[in-house]
Order: sequence, then C-alpha cells, then structure tokens
Amino acid sequence: MALHKNLLNSGFALPECEKHFHDHDETWIILAGRGIAVSEGNSYQVGPGDCVATEMGHHHDFPIVFQPVKAVFFETTLAGQKRHGHLWEYEYGPAQPRPKRV
Repeated sequence: MALHKNLLNSGFALPECEKHFHDHDETWIILAGRGIAVSEGNSYQVGPGDCVATEMGHHHDFPIVFQPVKAVFFETTLAGQKRHGHLWEYEYGPAQPRPKRV
C-alpha cells in the first residue's frame, strides 16, 4: 500500500486527472477544501473528513473544485494487468473492474 498527498486548486484541469481508472484500489481522505468527486458512476460533494473509495478498474475523477483541496490518498497493491499510474480507455482500452468483493 502506498500513501500520497495532493493539492487540487480551484479551476484545475490537468489532463492526467480527467476520468481514469487504475489497476489498484484507491482511497482519498479529504483534509481541507471542497469539491465534487465522481467515483464508480456516482457524484459526491466532498469536504474535510470525507473519504472516497474507488475499486480497481472503476472510473473516477475530481471534476469540480470549489475550494483548494488538500487530501491524502492510499493505493493498494497492483492487480489485474498491474499497470502503473492513471489509465484512460482511449489509451489503454476498456476498464476491467474487479468483481465485487463484498
């Protein structure tokens, strides 16, 4: 598992942060700021203390930032094709979500 920190500013529009997926699970914990996170087809208005968890192979994005967002995020061990980084369908082909583990 890896731990990272990030800062998203109002109006940010980095191409590498557009709707993407990973070959690992990813969990964000919002420390400060507010915005709209999209995960697994659902939109969430998030702020301090909120957690957004996205399973491997599911699309996610942070399309709207109302106030600069400070967050930490955790990534699990690579699985599936074990590709690093952000994956986009137009470059890597269709996402392959892992079957539900509930």
